[in-house]
Amino acid sequence: MRAGAAVSRMQAFRMRRELHFRQTHPGAEHILRHPAFWLTAYHECTAAAVLETAAAVSVPLCILLGCCLLRISLAAGLAMLPAATVLWLSLKLTARAVNSRHVRQRLRQSAEYASYFAETYPEQAAQLSTPAENRKAGVPMAETKTAYERVQAARSSKRPMGAYYIEHMIDDFVEMHGDRRFGDDGAIIGGVGYLNHIPVTVIAMERGTTIEERMQRHFGCPKPEGYRKALRLMKQAEKFHRPVICLIGSSGAYCGIDAEERGQGEAIAENLFEMMGLKTPVISVVVGEGGSGGALALGVCDTAVMLENAVYSVISPEGCATILWKDAAKAAEAAEHLRLTSYDLKEFGIIEKLIPEQGRTDREVCSELKKFLLNEIARLSRLPHEELLQHRYDKFRGIGAY
Repeated sequence: MRAGAAVSRMQAFRMRRELHFRQTHPGAEHILRHPAFWLTAYHECTAAAVLETAAAVSVPLCILLGCCLLRISLAAGLAMLPAATVLWLSLKLTARAVNSRHVRQRLRQSAEYASYFAETYPEQAAQLSTPAENRKAGVPMAETKTAYERVQAARSSKRPMGAYYIEHMIDDFVEMHGDRRFGDDGAIIGGVGYLNHIPVTVIAMERGTTIEERMQRHFGCPKPEGYRKALRLMKQAEKFHRPVICLIGSSGAYCGIDAEERGQGEAIAENLFEMMGLKTPVISVVVGEGGSGGALALGVCDTAVMLENAVYSVISPEGCATILWKDAAKAAEAAEHLRLTSYDLKEFGIIEKLIPEQGRTDREVCSELKKFLLNEIARLSRLPHEELLQHRYDKFRGIGAY
């Protein structure tokens, strides 16, 4: 009976959390299927233990304190008004203590669900709670065959993202923060460094490795300030004649209400417009999942590169299947029709270079990518500004032309 009641509480907690998330993040229902969304309950366990002790002690102490003060007031011959005031204050403190008990109950439910998640999905829990330095980054990439298998490989929590490539390719990297309008965005890392003694500006999407970091970076979904920070650094690179390297890996732009209030669509559109006219070489590399306009905001470039198991699409397979067939379970079929793999996009002429991953470690992939970037920067840097911009314009005008 107790086990059944616990499961019922967990299910009720999950339904309430899903409902709240759907209301505050319309259009981002796919995040609910990610195991990390439910693992966030672990953060509340410590607070639950603290409130458990505080609430248990505060209620009887408040009642005892109120009675003592009231008795002292009456014994001292004070009027009824001060006595009533003392009683009111005591009751107010008691109410606060009772309120903390409600908070404690909510946190206890979160802790129960966290334990339930860890027991039901031990592999996902261990994977998301393992620090990046303890993962086997040297294991070669397994063979993938279908389009949806490549989507899953691009989403893998073990897959290195922007920060990894900055660490292993860029020397003396100095990160810069803020868009000079609102604030900073952890989902986009931007700064300057050296690629084999060549000064470059690097802008990378990063989702994080641990669950704490992923929450800080909102799972790699940039907000408007992130895109504006990226544009600020691109303009700076243009001024000082530095090539720009963009590392793309995001399921899409952050779709919360606060992002829309600060002009999410306008920030993406401004990047598209300004990047088309940047008078400096721009190379974009899709290292993971390149989703919708959130990825395209860093994708206007002279040379587009994709890793073999990266994907680049206007919509996720789950979203496409939900729209076309009203069934997200047909995501694998939708992925085949979307033609979102690196091989498809190379065939269409949307990307210029495909970096193989099969049978290679992350270090080997990173090494080949670095060699290609060096050669491509050397080639693009020799072009006059007018020719560079014309080449970029012709590249995008040719997409979709048959």
